[in-house]
Order: sequence, then C-alpha cells, then structure tokens
Amino acid sequence: RLFEELADQNNPAKMTERREITVLTCRLLNHAELSTGIEARQFEELATHFQRSVTEFLIARGAYLDDCDARQVRVFFGFPLSDEHHALHAVQVAAVLRTHLSVVTREIEQRFGKKAQIGVAFSTGPAVCGLYGVSHFESFSAIGDVIDFASQLCVLNAEYGSKVLISARTYALVKDNAEVRPMEMVCAAGSSQMSEVYELLAEKGTLSEQDTRARDAFWQGVVQYRKGDLKQALASFKSATFEDREDAPLKYFTERVEAALKEKTVPEKETPKHSRKLAAT
Repeated sequence: RLFEELADQNNPAKMTERREITVLTCRLLNHAELSTGIEARQFEELATHFQRSVTEFLIARGAYLDDCDARQVRVFFGFPLSDEHHALHAVQVAAVLRTHLSVVTREIEQRFGKKAQIGVAFSTGPAVCGLYGVSHFESFSAIGDVIDFASQLCVLNAEYGSKVLISARTYALVKDNAEVRPMEMVCAAGSSQMSEVYELLAEKGTLSEQDTRARDAFWQGVVQYRKGDLKQALASFKSATFEDREDAPLKYFTERVEAALKEKTVPEKETPKHSRKLAAT
C-alpha cells in the first residue's frame, strides 16, 4: 500500500538518493544438490514453494522485495521509505523468521523428500537507491557493497551450520535489542578490511538462563581461541554444550580447537584468529 502511494505520486526522484539500508538475504544453500535426483517439474515446485513462503512472510512484515529467484530471496529494510530503525526491524523479523524457516524446511522434506538447508544473513550500510532498468523492465532497487556482503555472509551459514548471521554494522545498531554470539573475522571480496560476524540467536531478553550461560561460555571460548589459549578455549566450548541438543557452530569451533591442539599449532600473533576471506557470490 505504501509503495503504491509513492508510485501514484509519479515522482521517482523522491526515492533516488544515497542512504543507509539493511539488506536481508535468505538462500537455499544446497540448491544445486536439491535439483539433482528429482524431476525438473518437482524442483520447480520446490523452489516456488521456497520463494512464495519466504517472500510472503517478509513482505507481510514490512520488507521491500528486491530480488527473488530459485536460489535466494533478497529484501530491503529502510527502502523505499526511509526508516531510522531499519536494522532493528530487520532483526525483529529475522528472529521470527528462524521459526518460519523450520516449518518451510519440514514442508519441503515431507512433500519432496529433500532436506533443504536454508540460511539467512543481513548487513547494514550505504547504498545508492533509485529507479534502475529500461522501459518495462524498470524497478526501484539499490546498489552498493552492503548488498553483495549480505549474499557473501549468507553462504557462510553452510560452513558453520548456523541459521542467521549479521554484520558488525548491523550488530552495532541493534546490540541492545538482540542476543548474539561471535563467529569469525571476515573480509569481504575485493576488500582488505576485517570485520566481525555474529550469529543472531534471539531478541534481547528472550534466552533462557541455561541458554544465556551457554552463549557466554561460547563467547569466552572464542576470545580464548583468538588469544591462542587453546586448552582454555576447549574447556569453555565444552561448557557451552547441551547433551540433548545439536549445535553446529559450536561443533565447528570445537573441532577447530581440537585440531589445533592435536597439531600443536597456534596462529601467528599478526594474523586475526578465525579470519577468512569471503568469496564473491
């Protein structure tokens, strides 16, 4: 409704400017695997189910749909209407989206016999917003590193086994409203600047006391690992373990520490611990 009001004003320049937005990318991380061993028509239906379920959920919560294909859905917060709380709104939506995606994953498995791996990531930063395209193919969109970075972060979910990742800039804006834990220091493709990546766990104040203790132990383990205190890091990660619950990111970092202890290697002091260069997507 709001977008239609803007369109009816017939003033494209009103939405053409450089502004900070938050980009949320939701991706079928194993789309190539899902497309094999299945009839083309079935995969088409599977991908369409993913697209429809995710886009309808996000649009209903105020997101602006920028891109949607068989592999991923991308939405903006803070565009086309300016919103000083765009990052907070994105976090609030993403916290609920985790549960919705569990339902979508279950539906895909029941209907198509395929286990979908879905990841979400969002980043915040400046973008050039405006009307792009030619003739009937025109659409309001945005261009900027923040969009590519969200896609690059999203792919990392496949590495960690995480569900939702957020950029350092996003976390700086929502730290009083979100429960997170640190992952690695990353460098975007084409950049030399390192920044922290966090996993979004829940909205602020909604973690149980047990979950909070586990998150704090995990955080301590990350700090110790980066200092090269491998034994202490391993002890902290073990303290963050639940016997009756799988925690893929915790397993990922525990195995890294165990491998380092076995090899008796500690990263050089000049090298940021758990750092990686992101690949272009």
